Amino acid sequence: GETVKIGRSMDAYDFIKAKVPNENLTTQEFFGILLLNRGNTVTGFSVPFSGGKAGVVADPAMIFEIALIHHAAAIIVFHNHPSGQLR
Repeated sequence: GETVKIGRSMDAYDFIKAKVPNENLTTQEFFGILLLNRGNTVTGFSVPFSGGKAGVVADPAMIFEIALIHHAAAIIVFHNHPSGQLR
């Protein structure tokens, strides 16, 4: 499999951008997580929450459940704004 180490924010951005289809970035709001080991290598990727163009609801308990089940040492959460509104 592919081994990706996250050393800076741009590494995470590039990884996520490659995994999420471009058409989804502008049509649907989503919230996801990257799972990392102690060496900051990506061990998992999940987009457990999606919504419409104006919003998405993310459940913190589910985020931590995913991280714990997969034995993640760290997580990076990500979220898009297809409407262009950042508030």
